[in-house]
Amino acid sequence: SKCVRANYTQNSDGTIGVKNEQISMLFNTYASVTGKARIADPANPTKAELYVTFDNIPNFGGSTSSSTEKVEPNYILADTDYDNYAIVYSCNRIFFATKESLWILTRAQKPDQSIVDTAYAKARELLLPVDGLRETVQDGCSALP
Repeated sequence: SKCVRANYTQNSDGTIGVKNEQISMLFNTYASVTGKARIADPANPTKAELYVTFDNIPNFGGSTSSSTEKVEPNYILADTDYDNYAIVYSCNRIFFATKESLWILTRAQKPDQSIVDTAYAKARELLLPVDGLRETVQDGCSALP
């Protein structure tokens, strides 16, 4: 995939709307998925841990984005500078396996290298699995709406 972007909006019910978009590198076609996020622990709403579900994608966590009970987060905001980047981490257990995911999200489609370097350094400091990161191609994005 290339030209990947995520858009977050505040919903009237208190949840967060999530829309992930991308262009297929193979066919140069647009695709998107929408979903919802909610605070994983409603008793601790300032903790930046969310539970995200996507429409038409199986949810193996056993909860829904609209429920109000405490659940294991699958989207953890590990760090942000609030202006340029956010570091998001996820660790999910599926049967007997563990899957870690890490994203460095930037506000700019093509951020300055210094912003990327700062985010990588912070992720390493937090002992997150930085070695598995791959840069997302952000050229040839005209198929994005």
